[in-house]
Amino acid sequence: MKTKNVSKIVASLLMVSVFSAGASADVSATSGYAYSMGGLSTSVQQIIDTANNWALCGYTSYYNTDITYYYLSLSSVLNSDILYFSGPGEQNSVKLENGLYITSGYNNGTSEVGLCTYTLSYNKLAVFNSSYSANGTSNICTVARLKGADAAIGWKESLLIADSALWQSRFQSYLVSGHKVHISMDYADSFSDYNSNLYTKNHVVYGNWTQYISLNASSSSGDTQESQNVRGDDRVVPIQEITCSYDDVTIEDLENAIATHNSDFDAGEYELSVASTSEDNTSFVVDVTKKIGDFSTSSGYTFIFHDNKTNVMYDNTINDKGVELRDNTLSAKADRGVNEACRTAAAEKEDGYNIVSQTAEKYCDLETGRFYNKVLTECKEIDGECYYSYSKLIPLD
Repeated sequence: MKTKNVSKIVASLLMVSVFSAGASADVSATSGYAYSMGGLSTSVQQIIDTANNWALCGYTSYYNTDITYYYLSLSSVLNSDILYFSGPGEQNSVKLENGLYITSGYNNGTSEVGLCTYTLSYNKLAVFNSSYSANGTSNICTVARLKGADAAIGWKESLLIADSALWQSRFQSYLVSGHKVHISMDYADSFSDYNSNLYTKNHVVYGNWTQYISLNASSSSGDTQESQNVRGDDRVVPIQEITCSYDDVTIEDLENAIATHNSDFDAGEYELSVASTSEDNTSFVVDVTKKIGDFSTSSGYTFIFHDNKTNVMYDNTINDKGVELRDNTLSAKADRGVNEACRTAAAEKEDGYNIVSQTAEKYCDLETGRFYNKVLTECKEIDGECYYSYSKLIPLD
């Protein structure tokens, strides 16, 4: 039996490799298909990895990174079980390759394929892995829902390229394991090693987030926060239930839970960030991360709230090996180097885009003991409305 199951997985992976760009033009709109599409700011490997994971969920999975209008406008593509789009985005569109957009409007015959042209009756899940795709009360996600998708995921703010790939990989790993959408989302959100925890976790799932995506899943998977500990996730720490709201949560609300687990916890050495994950802000993620002087780190604790409550804490602490700021020399060097760091990061901008914002943050990698200026750069199309963002670490030592 084990050999048979492995053979099925290998067959699925081979299927993804064969069914690449343009191969599915004549496929009819039947159940059991997944399509992953992207380009530009999204690497080909990310699209392939995403398609492989849909295959592991049991779907006939295709990917395309050289998309044509004809391909994208096929109802057999858009009316499939799974849709994944990745690239520069805004509230009502995602930019793909060859000057092509998937939009919340209607087909224009040349460059825009609009969801309003279609009925998405087969669609279980549509993921718009792009900046601002869940911005506002009406966006490309809400239109996907209106046209028939069971669920749609998008991001309220800017989304960093590297973070999007890491979050998607973790999210899909839980879907493959047979967990529901919201549990898989919580798992991806439970880490604090993203370049921007705030942007990465600032997403929304519209529609049915309690559904299983894996075709092999069943209710026996055990979808509770506590069940993740059974799977060997030693970061999970059960705590006494905490109730607080997105608008006024503070470190003091969480201090007792952390101190019970870590008697050396000093709230003055930590900072807090909060990202909403629901339309009404009753679901949100709180990261409490350590600071070395005025340098941020990825070490700390994560809390995931639903209905303004949680009873689980994730211990994402890193052994800092005694890393400390001996004096203010590095901090002053970081301040002096901000402009040069931004110029260095700006050199990696893609053609056809203007830089609309850059922010520099002092950052310490506790695993290596090195200090950086972390530059977050947001770019916007020169002749369009779509955005993409990226991060770059500029060493200080």
